[in-house]
Amino acid sequence: MGLPLLLAAAFDLSAGVWIPLLAVGLIAAGVIGRRLYEQWTLSVRPHREPLREPIPEPAPQPVVEDVVVEGVQLRSAAPDYRFTFSCRVHWHSLVPGTHGDRAIRSILDRAARVTASIRPEELDAAARAVTAEVEARRPDGHGVGTWASEVVLALPEEDARRLARMAELRKDEELWDRERAQERNMRRYLTDDVFETPGSAVAWWLAGHRAEPVQTLDLAPTLARLSAIIRGELEPSSVTSPVLEPKSLFERICDVVDSVHEDQGRRLVLVHDLARVLDGNGQSALSGELRNRYGVDDLSMVVDDGSG
Repeated sequence: MGLPLLLAAAFDLSAGVWIPLLAVGLIAAGVIGRRLYEQWTLSVRPHREPLREPIPEPAPQPVVEDVVVEGVQLRSAAPDYRFTFSCRVHWHSLVPGTHGDRAIRSILDRAARVTASIRPEELDAAARAVTAEVEARRPDGHGVGTWASEVVLALPEEDARRLARMAELRKDEELWDRERAQERNMRRYLTDDVFETPGSAVAWWLAGHRAEPVQTLDLAPTLARLSAIIRGELEPSSVTSPVLEPKSLFERICDVVDSVHEDQGRRLVLVHDLARVLDGNGQSALSGELRNRYGVDDLSMVVDDGSG
């Protein structure tokens, strides 16, 4: 403030000049003084820690409790068969009070819902399903979380033996049914196909013994009688083994041909087939006699006669 007055006196300044100079000096002095004051206060003020958020108190942790449950009967999908269930039940809760009974009931209900849909024969599958269900931690709707460990699911020994025996009987019965079905099919095949006629019986035997045409002829009467018995045309008790006079092979062949087919066309076809078998086994002379006896000279004639 004194500086502007000294300048005004020294230079004989008028009031219109030195008054503005005085105002500027006052403003500058105020700014400089404020900055000096701020620097001084910072130097003497003690250091303070920044404010921190208050640390919340830790939430109370639930106390885990457990109890062993043994030998509880749980129903299965089969009447009169029950599983035996054992485990260690665990629970925790923030709600004051005793919750053991509630936790046990929750685990038993969860296990029972699983076993009720599984048959006792599927014990291994039931044990896996029950274990997976009760080992999962789940709330019971009342603020109590429950789960189980050391899970054991079993069947009473007597029931296990009974089920094993029933399984054996079912398999035996299935085998017996299949054997009976096979037997019925065989009877149907023999009755409706093999022994439908004496000729079909001879043809069936010859198909399995192609290299034995002579032996087949020897069996022809027996096959014919079997065919008659199977068709109900002959009583088994009336069948005897007649004593026959020795016949030549040609005569026995003719007897077979005459006895197996009443239809002339089918008989000629049989003669042709027998003649070919005889030719293939070195019996050309006999096959020629057979063709001459029945008038079968070539295959075309047999086909014409058979179709007629």
